[in-house]
Amino acid sequence: DVYKRQRRVQGKKKTKEKQVSQDILKELKSNLVDDLESCKVVDLRKKLDANEQIKTGNKKDLILRIADRFLNGNLPRCPQCHGGIIKEAEKGGFYCPGSFEDEDFVACDFKADAISRPPWQPQEGCSI
Repeated sequence: DVYKRQRRVQGKKKTKEKQVSQDILKELKSNLVDDLESCKVVDLRKKLDANEQIKTGNKKDLILRIADRFLNGNLPRCPQCHGGIIKEAEKGGFYCPGSFEDEDFVACDFKADAISRPPWQPQEGCSI
């Protein structure tokens, strides 16, 4: 009975710690986004290019991408085809969208639940 009660308390404590961690990450991401708002689009694209990340999209897309990469690491090239940059699947996990070699599209069927994400490399210029 005491053991069950202790496990329940520990479970609640872990849940609370996890929520605090998520709240801190949300706050940090919010602060990063605010800091990046002052950057020019061309500077944001340079940062993404230097980290070999996708650099298309509007300013909001670029800012959110940089904040994600800063917090979670860069998305690497596909370990299977070595051409495409890994993307996050909407329902979780990762996949390779394929790539272009010269003018030909090369399909790839790489999928994984988890991947190793290399750290973001800070660049000169605005913010991170």
